[in-house]
Order: sequence, then C-alpha cells, then structure tokens
Amino acid sequence: MRVIILILSCLVITKTNAQNAIGSIGTWREHYNNATIQQVIKGDQYYLASKNQIISYNENSGQIAYIGKSNGLHEIGIQTIAWDSQEEQLIIAYTNSAIDIVKGDQVYLINDIKTTSLFNNKQIKNIRTNKGLAFVETGFGIVIIDLVLREIKETWQNKDLAQAEILYKLTSIPFTKNIESITDSLKGIAIAPNLSKWINISGPRKPMNGYASVNENILLAPFSKNEKGFATYTDQGWTNYFTYQNNSIPQIDYSYVHPTENLFWLANDHNVYSYNGNQLQIIQNYPTGDIKNIAFSKNGRGWILNNPTGLTLYQKSNSKNYALPTGLNLNSRIQLLANQQEQLWMTGPSIQGLYIFQSDNYYNTNSWIQKTTGSNTGNLPSNRVTSMIEDKDGAIWVGTDNGIGIFNCGDISKEACNAYLPIIKSNGFNAYLFQKETVRCMAVDAANQKWIGTNNGVWLVSQDGLSIIEHFTKDNSPLPSDTLNQIIIEPNNGEVFFQTNEEWVSYRSTAAKAALNQQSIFIFPNPVPPDFNGPISFRNLVENAQLKITDISGKLVFQTRALGGQAIWNGRKYDGSQVATGIYLVFVRDDTGNEKGVGKIMITKGY
Repeated sequence: MRVIILILSCLVITKTNAQNAIGSIGTWREHYNNATIQQVIKGDQYYLASKNQIISYNENSGQIAYIGKSNGLHEIGIQTIAWDSQEEQLIIAYTNSAIDIVKGDQVYLINDIKTTSLFNNKQIKNIRTNKGLAFVETGFGIVIIDLVLREIKETWQNKDLAQAEILYKLTSIPFTKNIESITDSLKGIAIAPNLSKWINISGPRKPMNGYASVNENILLAPFSKNEKGFATYTDQGWTNYFTYQNNSIPQIDYSYVHPTENLFWLANDHNVYSYNGNQLQIIQNYPTGDIKNIAFSKNGRGWILNNPTGLTLYQKSNSKNYALPTGLNLNSRIQLLANQQEQLWMTGPSIQGLYIFQSDNYYNTNSWIQKTTGSNTGNLPSNRVTSMIEDKDGAIWVGTDNGIGIFNCGDISKEACNAYLPIIKSNGFNAYLFQKETVRCMAVDAANQKWIGTNNGVWLVSQDGLSIIEHFTKDNSPLPSDTLNQIIIEPNNGEVFFQTNEEWVSYRSTAAKAALNQQSIFIFPNPVPPDFNGPISFRNLVENAQLKITDISGKLVFQTRALGGQAIWNGRKYDGSQVATGIYLVFVRDDTGNEKGVGKIMITKGY
C-alpha cells in the first residue's frame, strides 16, 4: 500500500466570501459557480452576466453584489443583458425568452415572448434601447417594450422589418457596448481598461458535480466530471483547491465525513484519501479496481465498495475483505449505507432491488440478503432503488422510482424483514408515499423530518412521512431546477443545501442540531430591527425543549417546542396581534426540568 501525503499549505487556493450572507428562517442563498462570465456591460456600475445570475461591481467602492432567484430574478439561464440609461434599469433576457427588468431592488417580469404559442423560434438574440423603448431582436422579428410602463408596445415580424426600420431607424440604434474582460479560475475577473486588476468573485470556481458531505464546520464538494480539485464552504465563504507545488489535485468524485475523527474521506475510481484540512493522504489504492462507494459505521469503521474486490472493512490502517454475493453486478453506480447495527445497505444495479450485508461486528453471523418487491422478500414499492437514508430512530427509508418503503430490521440471518409502505391522503384519495415519483435523494434533519428530492422538486415531510410540510419547485422558490441530485443539511444552523442538475442553492430551515446541555441561547436577530419581517430563531436548545416568551412583568406572550435544537417565533402574540416595543424574557427547559436556560430579546418596534 502506497502512502502519499500532500501538504495543503502549499496548495494554490482561492478563498472567497459567500455570495449572500446567511439570513433568517425561510430565506434562500445561491452557491453558483461563476467560472464563465459571458457578458460585461457598464450602466450605473458594471454588470456581469454569468450563466445563472448577475454580478454588480461598483468600481469606486469596490462593492460586489449578486442578483439571482433568491433576491428577485425569475429565471436562470441568462441569454443577454442591456442597460436602459433613460430609466436607469437593467434588462435581462433568458434562454427561455423571459425578460426581467431590474430597477433598484424591484424586478419586473415580462413573460409574453416566453408564453406565446404564435411563433416557433422565440430565441432572444440581442437588445437595443433608445428613448424609453427596448428593441428586442428575436427569431421571429422585433418586439418593442415600453420601458416606462414595462410592457410590450409592438411586435414586428421578420417580413415587416423594413417598415419598422423606416419608423424607428433601428440600424442607427447601437447595442449596449460589451466590455472586454478576462476570467481566471484562480484570480477571478479583470475588466478593461484595467486588465491587470483582478476582482475576486465569490463562490466555487468550477461546477460541483461530485458527492458532497458536511461536518460541524465544513461542507466539502468535489468538482468531479473531469474537473480536478474540490471546494469547501464555511461561514467565511468558499475556498477552492486545485494544485499543490505545481502538481494538480486529482479528480475527486466522492467525499464522506468520518464520524469519530475530524477528517473527510475523499475518493475517485482508484484511490481513497483522508483529508484533515491540511493534508491529503492516500489510505487505500486500487490500481486495477473501480471504487463504487464508501460508507461509515457510527463507530468509525470505513466500508469501501470496490469492483471486483467487493467490500473492504478499513479501520486504523487495518483492512479485511468480504466477497460479494453471486449475481451482484457492480457495473453501474451503487449507493451504500451503514446503519447502527453495522449492516451494509446497497442499491442493486438496474432493477435488482437492494442488498443487505450483515457483518459479524454487531450480530454473530455474516450474511447477505436481497430485497425485492415480493411481499415476503422485501415488499419494496419498486425494484429500481434510487436512494437510501437512516433516520434518527434507526429506520431505513428506501427511495425507488415508485415511492418510499421503510425498513426496521433486526438480525437478517434469523428474522424476516419487509418494508412498510406509508399511506397518505392526497386530494381526497389514499396513496402510497410518493407513489409514481422517483425519489432521487433524501436527508434527515435534526427533528427527524425528511427532505425528499425528486424530478418534481423537493418536499419536507414529517417524521413519519404522513404530513407534507413544504414543497419547493423552480416555479415557487429559488430552486434553479426541479431535478435534485443530493440534499445535505448543515447541522448547526439547519441550512439545507440542494444540489440540482443545474446549480447549488440552500434554504434556512426550522430544525437545527440540539445541544447536549442547555447553556447560552442564540437568538437571531437580536435586537429585532423595525424592518425585519422573517421569523425569529432560538438556537442551541436541548432536544425538543419547551420555549416560553413573557413580557418584563412575566405575562406569557408565546410558547412553542423546539425542532431538534431550534425554535421559531413570528414575533406576535397568540391572537396574531403585534407585540409592543420593549424587552422580552425567554425561558427554556427540557421535559425533565433538569436543563434550563434564560435569555432576553429586544423588539425595537412593534413587530
């Protein structure tokens, strides 16, 4: 076995701030890769169009801001931008032919070109502006937009453009000038005329397509798909890792959090590395093999699934191999999960259901078993298994292309174990949970609620799956796509990161990690400013704590239960009326009364 240590203090890295600072409960953030800037124009400041968002840059103050779906834009996929000097507003045309007009902090949508069925070729090619009008060049002709009323004024088809030229002298109206720029994955962007001055654009420098993971402090996302290196995210922003001492970091496809040591395991086809923030060390090498996935037991044992070796148990430099059952084909991507009983759950290739390997580390018997749709052989909703998670009660949720089955298994060498298929009421009818949906990914939050990612957006469901709490799609949220690839939850803030097939975004949810002992109560915001509209969060609470809020005289104003270690308050009394300006007391206790905490919150104006 080769051991190679790469000292990351010699790495070439880029460190950037977050594109948007973390906000209150219910707010979103983009984590877009801005490696390619397709257009730069000058208006009241510089505007840079990346693939999916706008970056504004004020050359006098050096201030950089990001405009995306989380703060007003209606679409992703930017086609072209233009500046309206008369009304001092930015015009954004998208690849789907929608148009946004941005004036100050207001965004106005013009959707007529996108939604019309009169023309086949609706692609927007370019935009000219003159005297309060925008002349939008499309595949079918010219659309004229009144930039004061922000509505379509006229449409001229290609066959009538000669007449439009006579009326508006279109060819004499210049396009918004595109400014020369240079982008660099390490340095950022330089804008003419000063092409030696680099502007540091935040965010990952490459698309993050690998399997990501998060511990208490760091989210690590490999670039993967023929891109070398990885990016990490902390409260201070994104850091990109590419090379060390003129040597490239290899392509990384998977990252995993070690449950008992402060490090990650990273993997590609042939190598498994450990990474502690300073060193990247090869711990397993398969020169002729193909690593399919990795999973950790709660006690820190690492399991490596490799074709053709099989399962390798690795702990403290010692390893042991276990052969695969006959007929298990590892030619496709396999998901792997190690549960509390050290059973290895593995998605079967294609339509083989799933396989469970029981090692003798917990039960006395090594055993393999296959689970399928048969009522006595697994009761899966489908043999095409697409995702798996273990919840806080030890139940295994198995996602398929036809919904979810839930397993609670003991010793599989002795006991039968079949899935329970939850039934929910939908539109007045009973149906199996996510029946006819492909469950692409899942995650469990601090309150044991489940986030479910599909091809039709993402759901948050209750602990038992019988109640739908949230359903986000690209149409009702800043999700850039309805196709989810992975869901990761940052434990301390409860921020949920969504990897879609387009980009990454995150959502500040209501559940967060519970404290073991009740100490300080983290209240956000505090004091509550007059213009604050979001819910107020109380973090660092013990599990399922009861929270009470009283006025200074001790009169109860509000009480609730924590979700995991976080409770929320909308700043109002039980009857929905505003609370008065002043100081309010916060009391926290667990059900036993052994863990207690007290805090204060100031409301600066009637909420």
